[in-house]
Amino acid sequence: KSDFEAEFREIRKLIKLDQEDSEQDHIGLRNIDNKDALKALEITSSIISNDTGNIQALILRGEIYYFLKEYDNAIINYQKAFSIDTLSLEAVLGIAYSYEEIYKYNEALKYYDIAIDLDNSNANTFHRRAILFGYYLDNSGKSIADCKTSIALNPEFWKPYSTLGKFYFDIDSLDLALKNHLVAKKLREKDSIKTHTSIF
Repeated sequence: KSDFEAEFREIRKLIKLDQEDSEQDHIGLRNIDNKDALKALEITSSIISNDTGNIQALILRGEIYYFLKEYDNAIINYQKAFSIDTLSLEAVLGIAYSYEEIYKYNEALKYYDIAIDLDNSNANTFHRRAILFGYYLDNSGKSIADCKTSIALNPEFWKPYSTLGKFYFDIDSLDLALKNHLVAKKLREKDSIKTHTSIF
């Protein structure tokens, strides 16, 4: 049976899949048009029709549905992948992100918790859960704790400093709010300079 190598190469070319940045908000698709996404969806669906347990194809189809804002379909594909491989961090995070998009925050939290159980070394996952706690589940204490964990894991990641500053401001810890916002601003500017001064 074919291992679908050519098909996967074509899909990745179409959707310009970028997973190099481990701290990006979603391992998804950037700067593609709907025509390419729909073509990639057609190819992934063809793979799955021939191999219903192909986890890579299920996750990719979840990514494409997520890009197309068809979040219920994204969840179906991610959950099928997760049912086959309960250690698949990509599938778990895909479910969490998709539930966030349809405002099912307690369901999203459940899968962020699973993701952290699978890998407690990813700063972005803690930051995403911090946002969920603070903005949508009215728990600034847990949000602050997750931001601090995120920073401990990656002190150069600017986003948790910004979020931490926001929630310190909300509880009237103005000095800490300002301190964290300034760190976030400095790190964000540093990231911007790094991005725009590459010679390649």
